[in-house]
Amino acid sequence: VFIYVNAHVLKSPSSSTWSELHTKVNGQKWWLYQKGVSGTRVAAKGDGMYVLNTTTYALKDSSGKTFSQWFANYAVSKFVKPNPALAGIYTDNFTWKPIEDGDWNRDGRIDSKNSTTVQAWYRQGYKQYLDALNTAMPGKYRLVNLADWGHSNSVLTEYTGRVHGGVIESIIGRSWSYESRLGFSGMMKAYRRTMGALAAPKLGIFSQSGSITDYQGFRYGFAACLMDDGYYTFNNTAKSYSGVNWFDEFNVKLGNATKPPQMTAWKNGVFRRDFTNGIALVNPKGNGTRTVTLERDYKLIKGTQA
Repeated sequence: VFIYVNAHVLKSPSSSTWSELHTKVNGQKWWLYQKGVSGTRVAAKGDGMYVLNTTTYALKDSSGKTFSQWFANYAVSKFVKPNPALAGIYTDNFTWKPIEDGDWNRDGRIDSKNSTTVQAWYRQGYKQYLDALNTAMPGKYRLVNLADWGHSNSVLTEYTGRVHGGVIESIIGRSWSYESRLGFSGMMKAYRRTMGALAAPKLGIFSQSGSITDYQGFRYGFAACLMDDGYYTFNNTAKSYSGVNWFDEFNVKLGNATKPPQMTAWKNGVFRRDFTNGIALVNPKGNGTRTVTLERDYKLIKGTQA
């Protein structure tokens, strides 16, 4: 079980629960402003949120901490220490570059989110956050939203080896998904790139969205996930992240992989990976109907769904 936090945006509190956090942010002027440390705050998209200055340029408080450092310690003291059974913290919207323009370095000018320099500032701030979490909750896991880590142009230098895992959100099933935009090959490159940046035990989660009765679509995604070492989850598009969607394959004890992650096709464009108790096969979309010859007899699992 993980506690869920957002470290880059904040909205006006609807109760006194978050008054301590809001008072601290207001007092330290930790908002991202359009100019300097006063005036108009930069609004985030949706739900009355405002962006926080998570970079190393944020003003330091009396203890010498930036917002990123202070918030890491605040989250641990507020949630983790009173609840020692928690496995760690999950931080949402953990992108490799900012999603909004603003005066990140407080010099009175707007800094573009597309600037590689500004992007580095952003990651350096989140590096502070991760390092502070590591110090404040030793032995706990740091999970984040990994949705954009797999982009071919992503820079993960400051993050590599500092995050234990997280959700590769909707890698299949949405218009913006890797598979929708880049096909099977592009999706697998993104999957492997993300997994390669994680620290042990590499708790990366291959997240697919779709209809819970699209068994062919599910098997395509599940088998693709099995070509590397990520965990798997299927989200019912109609209900988003609510509920647990179960498939026949989840009842099968496939066992541990006996071969490393598969980077190239096995036969006729079909990918294969062997496990202690069976094999997984996936035929990439666009490869057409294929026939492959196995070296011995196998049998399909017995299911009730299809």
